[in-house]
Amino acid sequence: MLAMGADELSPTLRRATNWCLERNDEIHQIPLTVDNLAVAAQRSHKAVMLFLTGSAYFECSVDLTPGGELTGAVGSEPGCGPETGCPVWSSGCCSPPPRWTAARWRSAVGSVSRVRRLVLEHGDGRQTRARLTNGAFGLVSRGDVTDRAELVGYDREGREIVRQLLFPPDEEQDRCYTAPDGTVVYGKADQDCRPAEPWGF
Repeated sequence: MLAMGADELSPTLRRATNWCLERNDEIHQIPLTVDNLAVAAQRSHKAVMLFLTGSAYFECSVDLTPGGELTGAVGSEPGCGPETGCPVWSSGCCSPPPRWTAARWRSAVGSVSRVRRLVLEHGDGRQTRARLTNGAFGLVSRGDVTDRAELVGYDREGREIVRQLLFPPDEEQDRCYTAPDGTVVYGKADQDCRPAEPWGF
């Protein structure tokens, strides 16, 4: 199940979204409402969500196992957003690195820049196409994926402009990115920082 924005939420995803917003209020206190939800993906009892504002993003994963209390994890970058810039790989694909859930199938959410079509190549010849809306993407894989799975982005002319492993090495996930004025907008300043890019779609 995939929802590109609050208008497409199922009752289950709306419950998960409310849980995420409550965790944000308790922990990160980024000014967010359900209208800031960019994308939500659910498969079985696992869900992932991405909220975007002009200058921040907030991500959340939720376990929706029936009969139990909702549990999950949240993360954010308060200075990172479409207006301030964020980590975007040099060819302009995915920011922040995608998150996934469950054992073999995968769901991924994130943001894109200059990408008009995005597919997940499973690593065995099969593909799942992502949905793109207002610079955000979401997908739930159609079947299992392998460790060789890659996200592949194409520009408006259909040219491949980025190819990225779905499971990037730890050093890639821990990169630091800076705005043009040198302000760190993602990661830690003591890392090898790269320039962030404004988002465009």
